[in-house]
Amino acid sequence: MTAFDQHRRPFVVGIGGTTRAASSTERALSFALRGAQAAGARTRLFDGPFLHTLPHYAPEHKTLTDAQRELIDTVREADAIVEQEIRQSGLYAETWQAFAVLLPIRTVGVMGDQRTYEHVAAIRAVTSLDGMTADWAKLPHEVLGKISNRIINEVRGVNRVVYDISSKPPSTIEWE
Repeated sequence: MTAFDQHRRPFVVGIGGTTRAASSTERALSFALRGAQAAGARTRLFDGPFLHTLPHYAPEHKTLTDAQRELIDTVREADAIVEQEIRQSGLYAETWQAFAVLLPIRTVGVMGDQRTYEHVAAIRAVTSLDGMTADWAKLPHEVLGKISNRIINEVRGVNRVVYDISSKPPSTIEWE
């Protein structure tokens, strides 16, 4: 291959993951980029702490209402619990992606002697080989129970946790 041919090869860039190194999204991007390399493309992955140096959309830099900040904090706390419990159970390496989302509905519950009207957190955990298809992760009931109990007890504003058992396709991995 000549130097000229070298520069004509496609260049594939992956930007993603989280600011935590070795996230499930980062692993998915790495897998995709290895496939591109095998097909002859040059690749570069921007991930982990490096993401802080890229110009990007960051909700904390736009003007948010207190209610919006509270929702962002709520989903971040729930998501951290999902990751902690999956890591603690030893299932992190087997899980392609796992995260929490807040649904745009409220639900009635009872906490103590009071009725509550709070958010629903949905947990999404999938296994996959390539990200093109995925199956819901068969997390043990004990792990799901611990995640649910921790979120309900530790995350203010959530009184119900559901687990997404949809495969891809027809569902996607992400929630939008």
